Order: sequence, then C-alpha cells, then structure tokens
Amino acid sequence: MGLPQRDTHDDCTAPTVTHQVEVAQGAMHVSDDPRLELVATLGSCISVCLFDRAGGWGGMNHIYKNVTAGPMGQAGVIADVETLVNGLMRQGVLRSELAARVTGGAQVLLRGKRHGDAIATACLDYLDREGIPVLGVSVGGNRARRIRFHPTSGRLVVGILENTRVTGTPAPETKGNAPELF
Repeated sequence: MGLPQRDTHDDCTAPTVTHQVEVAQGAMHVSDDPRLELVATLGSCISVCLFDRAGGWGGMNHIYKNVTAGPMGQAGVIADVETLVNGLMRQGVLRSELAARVTGGAQVLLRGKRHGDAIATACLDYLDREGIPVLGVSVGGNRARRIRFHPTSGRLVVGILENTRVTGTPAPETKGNAPELF
C-alpha cells in the first residue's frame, strides 16, 4: 500500500530533555512539561503524536488494533486517536490548533496481513476528516522504529532499527559461556 511519506521533523533547536516516559502499547500520554520526551518502539504499531501549534501541550499514543474492512472496522483505532485529541482538549488546547505526526506500521514479520498499513490509513483518514493537519508521516517498510517526541515543541525524531536476524541454529558455545552444573 502506498502511504505518503513526509518530512518527520522541523528545523528547530532540540529542547533540553531531562526525563523520558515510555508510551507502552495501548497507552497514551499528554504533557506540558518542556523537559519531557515521550518515547516508544514501534513495529507494526502506529503512534499519533499531536501537539498544540500555539505551544504548551502535546501527546502521543501507541496503537495496535486489528483493523477490518469498512468504517466499523476502523472504530477502535479512531477511538484511540479521539481519546488523545480529547485528552489535549481537556487541558485547554483548541482542536483548531492541533497538528499531527504519524509513524510506525512496519511489517516486521515479513508475512501475513499488513496491520500497520491498515492502522495508519485509519489514523490518517480520521485526522483528515477532523481537519487536523498532518505535518509528518513515516510509515511502512519492514523495520521497527524507535521514536522520541517532544510534546511541547512537536519535534519528533524517528530512528529505524536494524533488521532482526533469525537463524536456524543457536550460536556456538564458548568456554566462558557454557552452562554450569552443580
């Protein structure tokens, strides 16, 4: 599936980060802490990173849902994005000031259904319908991503992880790595 690829960062100076929060699968986090960085490792999961263009608040979610054909099949994904939007609006962010970056959705197992593409499409369709501009997209491929999102500036750094190698035989034992029996 040919999902759009857009620039995933702005030309801005990197904020001073003093702590990170790992956003686990199925979770979401919103913050107005300028020293905080939200991080996640995404395989076929998708992360929508929303931020207030007027400054102050931002948030990230980490979505993995099985998406079936049709609007009802996208309902769970749409609910996850809407929950993030509502979380920011509860903090006083105007919906009209939101902007998004969307990343993830790799087919890391190299077989089966392309779940990541389906999740990304549902997210992008929702953002388009809601009039929330998408400033960056990095989805698809076959390698996982490690992302770092600064919620108050909207800065997103996407790192592509190395390929995972599967071998048929275990690594040979070395003298210093043999099991000990007592």
